[in-house]
Amino acid sequence: MIEKEFFSPIDTFFSKTLMEQVSSGTTNLCLEYLMYVSRKGHLCLAVEEDKVTPNLIDSPSLEKKIIEDFYKIPCQLFSSEEKTTAPLIKWNNYLYLQKNWVYESKIISSLRKILHEKPIEVDIVKGKEKLLSFSLTNEQKIAIEHVFKSSLTTICGGPGTGKTFTAAKLIAVFHEIFGEESPEITITAPTGKAVSYLEEKLSGAFTINAKTLHALLKLSPDSASAFGENVLTSDLVIVDEASMIDAKLMAYLLSSIKPGARLVLMGDPNQLPPVDVGSVFSDLSTIDTCFLRKSKRFENDNITTFASLIEKAKTKEILQFIQSGIIPFYNWNFSDVDVCLRKLSNNFLDRVIWNDKQAIDPKEALQKFQDFKILTCMRKGPFGVDELNQFFFKQAKFRKKRDEYLAIPIIVSKNDYLLELFNGMSGVLIIGGQKEKLYFPINGQIREFDSSSFIKYEYGFALSVHKSQGSEFNQILAILPKGSETFGREILYTAVTRAKKNLTIAGSLPAIEEVIRKEGKKHSTILKRL
Repeated sequence: MIEKEFFSPIDTFFSKTLMEQVSSGTTNLCLEYLMYVSRKGHLCLAVEEDKVTPNLIDSPSLEKKIIEDFYKIPCQLFSSEEKTTAPLIKWNNYLYLQKNWVYESKIISSLRKILHEKPIEVDIVKGKEKLLSFSLTNEQKIAIEHVFKSSLTTICGGPGTGKTFTAAKLIAVFHEIFGEESPEITITAPTGKAVSYLEEKLSGAFTINAKTLHALLKLSPDSASAFGENVLTSDLVIVDEASMIDAKLMAYLLSSIKPGARLVLMGDPNQLPPVDVGSVFSDLSTIDTCFLRKSKRFENDNITTFASLIEKAKTKEILQFIQSGIIPFYNWNFSDVDVCLRKLSNNFLDRVIWNDKQAIDPKEALQKFQDFKILTCMRKGPFGVDELNQFFFKQAKFRKKRDEYLAIPIIVSKNDYLLELFNGMSGVLIIGGQKEKLYFPINGQIREFDSSSFIKYEYGFALSVHKSQGSEFNQILAILPKGSETFGREILYTAVTRAKKNLTIAGSLPAIEEVIRKEGKKHSTILKRL
């Protein structure tokens, strides 16, 4: 049957289990599809007379069966909007898993509360006077002035548009207008790497509370807490990389803001949505948002133009850009794995490893590996990040002679707060002289660790595009193997905008077209219900 091409055993098991509670146990295709889209990160499924949204299948006949089965779902499986005791919620023509409805409902109720709450009064005149002493663009001034008068400010901008710089000036202004009553300011982000970067850039002369969102909200995988249980005492909460926050985490964050406080969400809505369910920041970016548009990251105007074309889904212009050679492009047939791996090794091995007869300076090695990075859209498969890193590691070990030193790029894979090492931080492993040492840049210093320490790390010859968020490199090779189209144009945009100077893409033109055609944004009804 055609549905077997799309649905996994999990989807079928979910449907049959629910149907067995109220009927004969015959599977329901609409329930299977609901679980399928939920696993892909969508909060809900919209069913109309002639279509389903999101439509992740390329089969009109299957789509028709899903629509028919929507009307066959037993009413006993539905909860009311107020009492969520049954596994499903139906709101108008939208179908939800119970947990997704709870997350979305909490986000909406918290947003309403924040938007209707007046922030603590500040001396706006004094604040505007302080702004005059800074070198800010008009867009940056507007964003800061929005924070003066609003409980919620969303600041959207691509890489290099000055989001962090704007936040630094916002903090300085707030200390000025609060005077001796020093405001309690918290900076946070979804990842330890992002928080470490924020703390380094924003702390300055002021006392700032800096934590990951999970630490700030006291969330852990082993325990559950009620929404609003941990209300923050902060007067100003600044959240970076907000595009990475999933619906569950956003629900906890929004419910933790105290009355009168100000919340600032910063991010790039065109980047990849969260790995888990929802893309709330992207939803919020369509209402009363401050945009920072002028980027200072890219030293190559072609990258700026190319990223803009991807954002606007201009397929024809993108293909012209590639075919004219403005963006270097390798037209690879990924089905011939050995040939492609040989090309990777011949063209790029010297750029991702360093072997030398002399001892290698860790600072120089870190700079070398920061200059160039291979990004891949996939985690698994011959061109996924796991197998590519194993491939390059074997190549590196093969090349190293007995009396040589070898430097290998590495990435922290698990937070270690005691050592100040955070998931996603780049480092280098240097092998030679009968020793193996790890080096990481921490607070402006390069710290050495023994390789036998309990630091969790992965090889970093290649990075997944997902893990590259928040990073920048002078030069990028972006690999788009089969399966990349699943993530939509956001994955190409995210990869492209990691490059400052030079960008090369390896893929096929049909694959590029398919990636651009699809959108990775997660479906919800937040704006409709709000």
